[in-house]
Amino acid sequence: MPLALSLVLILMLPESVRFLEVRGADHREIAKIMARISPDLASPELYQSLSREDRRKPMPVKHLFTEGRATGTILLWIPYFMNLLILYFVVSWLPSLLRQADLPVKAGITAIILFSGGGIVGSFVEGYMMNRWGMFAVMLAEFVVSTLLIVSLAFST
Repeated sequence: MPLALSLVLILMLPESVRFLEVRGADHREIAKIMARISPDLASPELYQSLSREDRRKPMPVKHLFTEGRATGTILLWIPYFMNLLILYFVVSWLPSLLRQADLPVKAGITAIILFSGGGIVGSFVEGYMMNRWGMFAVMLAEFVVSTLLIVSLAFST
């Protein structure tokens, strides 16, 4: 399903106006896309005078480690890697651990479905809360709650 949906989206969704402009696309094509958003923006003449200042050269990965960005890059990559590792272990091992605890296979499947569904719903809820109370407060509360849940998991039988 995801592959089929991605093919449909590739064929149906227009490219971004900014990307088309930077790549030098026909201004009539840009105006046609903008007309779907707002009829007031449908004139091709509006897009003939757009600057080419946004044209950027590709940057090699080594630039992430130059000009003082190395520490920030590494500190950003570590949590992403650890998150991927945690997701891998939870999805891979949770059914086996539940099976070892003499729970039926159905419990493992249900746990994975709830874990995945919770991630989807949680991302929407988290986005709403961050918009309302700010990123720092929400992340701090999430880390505190996660810590408490992990500690409680260690003491549960």
